[in-house]
Amino acid sequence: MKFYYLLLCFTILYYSCSDNLKTARKTFGEEKNASRQALHLVSVDPAFKIIEDNSLANRRFIFINKIETELENPDFLRKSILIDKTKQHITIEEDTYKNPNIKKYLIVTHDYLSNFSNIELQDINEYVSNNASIKIDTRQADSILKSWKIKTNPFKDEF
Repeated sequence: MKFYYLLLCFTILYYSCSDNLKTARKTFGEEKNASRQALHLVSVDPAFKIIEDNSLANRRFIFINKIETELENPDFLRKSILIDKTKQHITIEEDTYKNPNIKKYLIVTHDYLSNFSNIELQDINEYVSNNASIKIDTRQADSILKSWKIKTNPFKDEF
């Protein structure tokens, strides 16, 4: 009887303390991204490093492709996912590309609540207040990623 009680306690403890990052990896992994491909978002590759941003009550997950300070050539930088308070649904998903040579970010954001996507080309300046950005469309984003020679390009299959 004690064995079953201990097993039950262990099981409850295990699932109640299960790692949010494991859940995020499972929820937003490759198999789930296929349905979101039309939104021009990058699949969460298993090789991406993952961190959890505690500033939003464990609701923001950041999948790191490259460490930003070590990035020397244009590449996919990171994916940020914000989930709702119930931790069941995505509210915002954002992909960031960086070209350190010309000091630009390409940022693709999709808001699931409003079903609105936004693509911006943003300057990288020493002072954040000086960063200027322009909105671009999917064709322009594809052209930029091709010129930056980035392999991870969710826009290329549409045209």
